[in-house]
Amino acid sequence: MSCQRGNEKRERPQKHKNQTGFKNNLHDTSHKQKLINTLTFNDTCDRCSQILQWKVQYKKYKPLTHPKKCSRCQMPTVKLAYRIMCPGCAEKENICPKCCKPMGLDFTPNVVTVQTVADLGPDLLKKLRALPERRRRKFERMILKGKTPSEAINVAGGSEYSGVPQTNYWTQEELVLQLDALSIGINKDDFDDLDFKSSDEEPDEDDLD
Repeated sequence: MSCQRGNEKRERPQKHKNQTGFKNNLHDTSHKQKLINTLTFNDTCDRCSQILQWKVQYKKYKPLTHPKKCSRCQMPTVKLAYRIMCPGCAEKENICPKCCKPMGLDFTPNVVTVQTVADLGPDLLKKLRALPERRRRKFERMILKGKTPSEAINVAGGSEYSGVPQTNYWTQEELVLQLDALSIGINKDDFDDLDFKSSDEEPDEDDLD
């Protein structure tokens, strides 16, 4: 975003970029860091494995100092960090010891993006027609314009492992929230909602007093 007021779009790339990638063993050549770099995460699901690999890559992984209690058998048998179940209980129930979800399934949500007004479902179209003209046009412009980079980061939570793909288009769930927000209250600019009396109408008796 530039310093110009109201300008939310920027054509140039970011000014400062890293010339080289981060190395977790550049200044730390200890035996502990070497062991962390050799860790493999075959016991977890794909999503948790990516999270743990990211922690190792950027020196965020902190191993356990003593065994932790398992959430199933209640025994101090959890020896790996970021797990809440021991390998025996996780293998017995065929679930991930970190997120406790069944193994071998893809849990990426089925996100339906909306690029045009025609992509809206019948329920959203019905709500859209009930809006005043000014708000309806505002909602249609928001769909056609798409999300700005800042809005995409805020909606997705700012993390690549948040479970929501970071796209420039609004999803069905996000548009439902936006539509509900437009339906609540009356803005000062929405003159379509206000009931103005025409000059041809006769004044009330109270107004004459």
